[in-house]
Amino acid sequence: MKSNYIKFGVFLPTGYGRNVTYGFNLDVTLTAEKLGLNSAWACDHLYGGVPLIGKKIKRTSDILECWTAISALAPQTKELIFGTQVVAIPYRNPVVLAKIATTFDVITNGRLILGVGMGRSKDEFLGAGIPWESFDVRLERTRETIEIFKLLCINPVVNYEGKHYKLVKCQLWPKPVQKPHPPIWLGGFGPKFMTLLEYADGWLPPSLTIDEYKKRIPVVKEIIKKRGKPIEMAVEFYTSIAPTYDLALKNCEESIREFTGKDPETVAKHGATVQFGKKGASVKFGAAIGAPDECISSIEEYIKLGVRHFILNFFPKTATIEGLKLYAERVIPYIKGTYA
Repeated sequence: MKSNYIKFGVFLPTGYGRNVTYGFNLDVTLTAEKLGLNSAWACDHLYGGVPLIGKKIKRTSDILECWTAISALAPQTKELIFGTQVVAIPYRNPVVLAKIATTFDVITNGRLILGVGMGRSKDEFLGAGIPWESFDVRLERTRETIEIFKLLCINPVVNYEGKHYKLVKCQLWPKPVQKPHPPIWLGGFGPKFMTLLEYADGWLPPSLTIDEYKKRIPVVKEIIKKRGKPIEMAVEFYTSIAPTYDLALKNCEESIREFTGKDPETVAKHGATVQFGKKGASVKFGAAIGAPDECISSIEEYIKLGVRHFILNFFPKTATIEGLKLYAERVIPYIKGTYA
C-alpha cells in the first residue's frame, strides 16, 4: 500500500447546532489542511435537525447551505478535496446541479467529490414546498440525475428522455477539470438505493456499525464484479476522542443522546438503532468513543472490511478542532504507518 492509501477527511460543522458560524468552519478547514487531512465534507440540508416533535414545532438548529459554504471555504485551501455528504437530488434540477458542481470543480482545479442521495427528511421537503415523492420515484430521479450529469460532463450537446427529466440540445460549458467527470459517491445504505452503485465511483454511508457495514459488502462486491470497475469504500465515522475513555464519553454525552436517543456507551459498544419513517427500515449506527488506542482499534475493524476513506464526524461539533489535532498526533500516523 502507498502511505496515503488510507485517507482521512473531516465532516464540517456546518449544521446541527446553535450559533453555527462560517468563521468556525473556516478554522476547521484550515486546521484540516494544515494537519494533512485529505478531504472536507458538508451536508446538504435545509434544516439542522428535525423541526417537528409531534404537533409541536421546534426551532431547527442553524445550518449553512452546502454549496455556498464549501465554495467560500475551498479558495482558502490548496490541497483539500471537498465533498458533499450528500446532495439531496430532488432539491435541484439536474442541469442546475451539474452546473453548480462543474463550476466548483473548475474553481478548485479538480477538488470535488460529488456525494449524492435521495433526501430523507419529509419535514424538510414539505416545509420548503418541495414534493415528497415515493421512495421509488426519488430513486428514479437520482439515477436519471447521475446519468444526465455524466452525459453533460462528456458531451458537447445532450438530448435526454427519462421518466422525470427531458433535455433538448442541452449544453454545459466549461467542462469539469476532472475527466471524464468528478467522482460520484453514494451516501445511502438501503438495498434498493445501493443498486445505484452501478453508476458510482464510491460509497460513503453514515457511521454504520461493523456488523451493519459488513452485511452490505456482498452487494458492493457483486456490483464491482459485474461492471469490472472498483468502488472506493468510505464511511462517515462518528467519533469522540480524548486522552482517556471517560473524558471522551463525558464530552459527547449530550450530543450523542440528542442525535441517537441513546447514551454514548451503548452507541459505542452496541450501536444505536435508528428507524427511518414509520414503515422504513431500521439500522444501527455506531461511534468510536475513547482514547486514541480505542479509536485506532475501531478504525482497523473497518479497514479489514475494505474501507479506505474515513470522514471524521466529531461529537460534539464544538470539539472538531481539538479532535482533529488528537487524531493527527496519535491516530492517523499510526494507521498510515501500519497500512502503508
